[in-house]
This record gives sequence, C-alpha cells and structure tokens, in this order.
Amino acid sequence: MRSRRIRTFAMGMIAALALTACGSRSGVVVTRFEVSRTSWDTLRVNVAFGVRRLLGDPRPIRPDETTLHVFDAAFDTLYAGPDPVIPIPDADLGSEERLLVEVCGAFGTHRVCEQRALRASPKRVRAEPDIEYPVDERFERGRFRFGFAVERRCFGEETWEPVARRRPVEGYILAYVDAEEGAPVRVPFSRSRGRFNLASHDHYRDFRYALQTELFDGKEAAVRFDVYADLMGTDEPLTTVEKRIVRKTDEERMAEVAAFVREAGARVLERLGIDPGRRAFVFVDEWAYDPGARVYTVTMDLHWTDGLFSRRWHELGGRLVVDEDGGEARFERIRANTEAERRWRGRVATDTLRITGLRPPEDGEEGAVEPEPPRRKRVKTW
Repeated sequence: MRSRRIRTFAMGMIAALALTACGSRSGVVVTRFEVSRTSWDTLRVNVAFGVRRLLGDPRPIRPDETTLHVFDAAFDTLYAGPDPVIPIPDADLGSEERLLVEVCGAFGTHRVCEQRALRASPKRVRAEPDIEYPVDERFERGRFRFGFAVERRCFGEETWEPVARRRPVEGYILAYVDAEEGAPVRVPFSRSRGRFNLASHDHYRDFRYALQTELFDGKEAAVRFDVYADLMGTDEPLTTVEKRIVRKTDEERMAEVAAFVREAGARVLERLGIDPGRRAFVFVDEWAYDPGARVYTVTMDLHWTDGLFSRRWHELGGRLVVDEDGGEARFERIRANTEAERRWRGRVATDTLRITGLRPPEDGEEGAVEPEPPRRKRVKTW
C-alpha cells in the first residue's frame, strides 16, 4: 500500500514538473535553430521549440507566435517579422560585418529566444580620389571628390562583382604633414564630394605648426591625406593622396605671371599674324592665384601698331588662365578694337584660344615688370 502511494506521488510530481516546465520560461527551449544562406542577400531560418522532460528529448511544442530579427554590427534592425526567408541588404553593409539573427517564440506571457552570429559578404572598395589643397592662403581649407566603386566576392566563388549601394560610402580623411610625428587631423565625410576646413578639427594647431616649420625651413612641405572607408574598417587606408605645398613670395608669383603673359602674348600675336617687327606691348591689368587648383588667372591687354613708325594702335584685351606649371593655358578674348576684332575673327574660330607648353621662369631668371601706364604692369616689348 505504501509503495503504491510512493508511485502515485512520484507520478504526480512528474506530471507537476511537466506542467511547470510547459508554463515556465526555463521549461521551453529551442530545439532546432538553423540559419542557411541561398545568397548574400537572403537567409533561410529553420526553428523548432520543445518542452524539457526529466527523461528523454524535449517534447515538441508550437509557439503562439514566432518572431525573427536580424541586427547589424551597430544593433540596428535589418529585419523583423515571422517569415523564415529573410532579405538582407548586404550591399549596404560593411565588409564581413558581423550580423546577429535572433528567433523568439511566444508561449502565453513568456518568450524564449536564441541567437546566431554570421557575417556579411567580403567587400573591397576602389577609390579614385581628387583632393584640392590648399584652396586658401592660410592652408586651412580644401575640396574633395571621391570616385568610389564597391565590389563584393561572388557568393560561393572567388571572383568579385560590383554592388549598387543605396547609401553613400562614408568614412574619414587623416591629414598630416609627412615629417610630423603628432596625431593627424581627422576629417569625417558622408558624401562623395564636398569641402573641408582643417582648422575646425582636433590637432590642427599641431598640424599648422609642423607645416609652417617645414615651409620656413625649405619653402616646401608634403601633406598627406589617408582616405578610410567605414565599410572596410580602419586597418589600412584605401589610398593616400600627397600634396606638395610650396610657399612663394609675391615677387616670385609676379615673376611667374610675367613669364606666362610674355610667352602667351607672343603666341597670340603669332596666331593673329602680327609681324614681330612691329611695336607691341603686353600689359597685366590684374592677376589672382588659386592655391587649391594651382591656377593663375590674369587679365591682360595686347597693344600693337601697323608699323614701326605708325601711330595707329590696336588693342586686344582678354583673360589668361594657366596652370602653375604652365602645362595647360587658355586665352579668352574679352574686348578688341576694330582691327583686332577683324584679325581675331579671321584666324580664331571661337572666343578662346588654347595655348600649350608655357614655361614658368627658372630659378634666378628675372621676371622684371615695369609700370606703364599707371596702375598697369608692362611685361614685354616686341
């Protein structure tokens, strides 16, 4: 009789434990959680739940509701819903970015959840950066334009394929003087083109001191810009752009302007068929230098006569735009008197004449400029 009571009590306890397990969070477990890929852009989840038993495998049980979540490395939600086939925006994720897949089953007021980790596709970025620096005389400002092309490894293969991202490539630039040992200036970017001001970021004072020291010692410094993309991490820069900074005096700048104007004026007169034996002058009205583009813009006038003893002068005014190294130049006609207009229209098809191969003055070469008439600079007499 006693043994029967014990068996009855034991069976009652087992039943009570089973009922308790079914109604408690600790009693229900995930018995199967498989995450498979059909591509980088699609996940398939297979999940099952069960109730723990004292003996044997958990007893299968169906949840009231099953919810799946996928989170990126920043724990932003990429997907939330019940569908076991999950789309993944892989193209917008970082290279091998860590992902978290979470499944939760609802059992009355209780929830049972489990997680799996996996990674996004391996990616690489090809960059064609264009950085203009400096664009001011204080060496603070610059412009950038990046041509980014993102590729990922083909699913299940070793080849690569281009991907179209919905979001722009974000990252940052580290700017530093080549000889500097301090911390670089970190400039974040969230677009493929824009402007930057180094003075508005940390460590600029150290950067400026190093730059000024180099320029003072040798009048030239190397500034480097390392370009990083967030989706590739921070181990290595995508590319490095180096800018050679040269500080020239106003006299040196004016000597370059004089050399360019002198040669450009001779080329224009030659194109117009002007006899070099005639009296001719070229004047500089004003000039400006863009340190970012390294381009001179000069307003100039050409004057010439019909002959050695003629008092009849002809005038052609225009704008000369020329690279600092003289490699690319163009003269744009702005105004002309009757004879100059006739010659120009007869020999030049457009208002702009391209001039190649201008030569900047060499070291020690004089670029003397005489004032005549007032508020003008006479550069050359032929």
